Formats: sequence, C-alpha cells, structure tokens
Amino acid sequence: MQWEELVTDGHVNAAKMRASRPFILGLGLVIFLFGGALFGEYGQFDPASISLNKNEQQIETRREAIDRVFTSIKLTALDDNAKAKLAPAYELPVIVEAILSALNDTGKLPDTLPVVSISKSEFWQFSSDVGKIQLLDVGKFKLISARVTDEQKQRRYNVRVPADERLWIGIFRKGKDSKWQAYSLSGRIDGKGLLSVEGTDRLNPARYPVTFEKLIPKALLKPSKKQKES
Repeated sequence: MQWEELVTDGHVNAAKMRASRPFILGLGLVIFLFGGALFGEYGQFDPASISLNKNEQQIETRREAIDRVFTSIKLTALDDNAKAKLAPAYELPVIVEAILSALNDTGKLPDTLPVVSISKSEFWQFSSDVGKIQLLDVGKFKLISARVTDEQKQRRYNVRVPADERLWIGIFRKGKDSKWQAYSLSGRIDGKGLLSVEGTDRLNPARYPVTFEKLIPKALLKPSKKQKES
C-alpha cells in the first residue's frame, strides 16, 4: 500500500494548517507585543486610577489644611488672675471618667462640671473663660478643651517652680457598640505639645481630615496670603 492512498483531503488540510502554524503564531506574537506596547503607553492611566489619584490629592490637601490650623494657633497670654483659675492637670483623668459615665448614662455632660458650650470660632481661639471646660458640640462629636497647670509634672520631679500651662483637647464619640469613647488629640499648638490624658488613646487630627473639617471653621482651613506665597 502506497502512502498516497492513506492521505485523505482532511490529512492534506491538516498538513497545510501545520505548515502555516508558525506564521500564524508569529503574527499573533507580533500583535500581542504591539498591543502590549500600546497598553503600556496609553492604558496605565485608566479612569479608575485617575479618580483615585484625585481623591488622594484632595485628602492630602485636607490634611495639610488641618496641620496648618494647629501650627498657626497662638494662645492668648493669661494674666495672674486667669492663671489662678486654671485647674491642675492631674484632675483630668477623673474629669474624663465623669464625662464618659454621664454620656453613657444620659447622653449629656455632667451638670457638676464647669462646662461652657461655645461656637467653633470661639473654641479654636482658646480665649474664653479659661476657668471652665470648653465644649464644642457638633453632630456625633463632642470636642472639649481645657487649659490647665502642669502640676502633675511638678510633683513627679519635685520641682518648686510656678507650674507650666498646658492645653488638653479631647474628643468624645459614640462607638459602634453605642458606648462613648474618649481620645486626646496629638500635635503641637503655640510651640507646646498637647497634653495627653491617662486612659485615653492619642488621636492625630490630620489622619481624619473629613471628620475634623466639620469641627474646624472654614476660615481657619483656608491658607492666608502669606502661607500661599510660601
């Protein structure tokens, strides 16, 4: 039997396909490489990534604005009468505990504490009655500040000098378990580090720009002409 008799039309077509396969594969490889080059040049900035970059830029702008607020605040100098009204820093843990207990029981601050409710602009000036606890109530957040004397530091080192003045800014919010939680803001105001109260976690405002935009006046968030130039 001759080999030609075993070769059908199907075998012939198959042989032709096998013969042309290297050419097809080569053409496919060229198309693939060309398409990859196009994607590498034009496809890396897809709409999703552009949107993400814009969001990141907006968040970074907000963070810079909040940092700028903290670094630009200057505390009003206190006279001797005002300094005499300041509470000692070592009382703050007790005050925080009393506030948390009252908030979890009644949703309000305790009546026994000298609390004064003020506006956003007044709060960030830190110049209201320094003998009282300042309260800024905005939605689900309660921002509290107190100017105190650093008697706790005095006692620790037994230094007999006039107590230094410190500022504490706390924020209270209701958690997912419906319990109120307390935090001490971190950062520096007027060249001094903010006081941290024992029993509270430290919280960097710049890490939560969306939240703190609601708590800080818009006028403070806008850079001044001098800041824009620098």
